[in-house]
Amino acid sequence: MSTGCAICAQRADPLKLERTGTHQLQRTFAAPDAASMLVDERSAEHGMVFASAYARHLPFVDADGNVDRTWAGFFSSDTSAQLAAAAIEDVSVYSTTVQELLRQL
Repeated sequence: MSTGCAICAQRADPLKLERTGTHQLQRTFAAPDAASMLVDERSAEHGMVFASAYARHLPFVDADGNVDRTWAGFFSSDTSAQLAAAAIEDVSVYSTTVQELLRQL
């Protein structure tokens, strides 16, 4: 009985399926560069913007134990929180939007 190929003729069992692709050890990647992979890539500005958004969910309790507002007012009046929100924005998005609007005029 002819098997049709030279490789199949060399096998003990020509009907046995043998995979010829890469195996798991051949697919390993090199470790990433530690200098380019920071644990936390967020800045202080990101923390300020997060705190500002989180403050909207925290009730402000006065000395008598009454809750009538949240901590959001503290951040809305704070200049550093407003500057932090501007600092983390992607300016290129605004730039392309303004350029497109000016072209339409």
